[in-house]
Amino acid sequence: KRGLPWQLVSLALFLCLSSFCDGFSALQNVGVIGTAKGGSKVCYSQKTPLLRSAGLLGGRSKFYLRGERGALGCKALQDSEQGEQCLVPPDLDQAIAGCSGAVVESMLSGRRGMLIDVLVPELDPSSRGYEPETMRLFCSKVLAQLGGVSLGNLRVYFQGLEETGAAGLYLRDSNVTSALVSEGRLKVESLLNGALPDADDSAVILVAPANTKEDKVTREVRRIISEAEGKAIVIINHRLDAPDPDGKPMGTLPLEFDRLEPAYYVEALSLAARPSDGRVLTDDEAPPSPMRIAVTRKFPGLWGVFAFEGADQRYSLLRSQKTKPTHGAIMEACKHLVTGGGGKGL
Repeated sequence: KRGLPWQLVSLALFLCLSSFCDGFSALQNVGVIGTAKGGSKVCYSQKTPLLRSAGLLGGRSKFYLRGERGALGCKALQDSEQGEQCLVPPDLDQAIAGCSGAVVESMLSGRRGMLIDVLVPELDPSSRGYEPETMRLFCSKVLAQLGGVSLGNLRVYFQGLEETGAAGLYLRDSNVTSALVSEGRLKVESLLNGALPDADDSAVILVAPANTKEDKVTREVRRIISEAEGKAIVIINHRLDAPDPDGKPMGTLPLEFDRLEPAYYVEALSLAARPSDGRVLTDDEAPPSPMRIAVTRKFPGLWGVFAFEGADQRYSLLRSQKTKPTHGAIMEACKHLVTGGGGKGL
């Protein structure tokens, strides 16, 4: 194992699509970090959506490597060991609870700008796996927590007019947020209608703001943040710099995002092996199983990089640090798993 050669090459991104996208796959870039057993290169691919919704994240996903048709099955994320790091949530209910708690703790600690990123298809409006009802449920729980610690009103922004109308009805009828609506403490707006926070608002929430081919909303987001000076600001699952089909960003991030605290973050990644010669697998060849990696953070804790241990059916901590791990740091944390240096080689 220790004699295996290492070939660190350019780091890049590989957006894996879930089974909802069973019909096409997109290779952007793949970074090779080493050689595993059998001569397969081990690649790092970014933003592989491992979290799914069966209960709500207990489903089985398919992933494609280098545009191949071979499906790579993955299980739901499960709890890992305790520590200062955020646990990998076993389901969306746990993610909601962790997220809500992180937002409240951030506010009580004096933070006024917070980012929430739960990177799952169900909460991504650009994904074929997007579930509007799940997003509304997620938002209602966060809003209820904010309402409990805020003295003033809450103003929540959704993007499209149709989406805003549906969300308003849901929040009005939900037993979680109906009291806030009936008391006039919760106002629902569209990001596209130009409405700005007013003096009675104590918290402003932007739900999945995204630059798309049709709508560029960075300017609107900046105006809202500027008008919300001194108020709590929560940004949920933004996609302002999401790539287009050619891999180019659809828009730019507001400069104000540099001041926001990553209050809650869960991202599932894939570390997958492929043939060292780069060839496409035939239908008779089984694709190599990917190693499941998760990156998490819950305020005020550390960032954690976890790897799924198949034998134990749980996530184990590989690395923790105060800042968000770069792709290089994640690759370095996984290096010993590939070579078998103190870990279990692939």
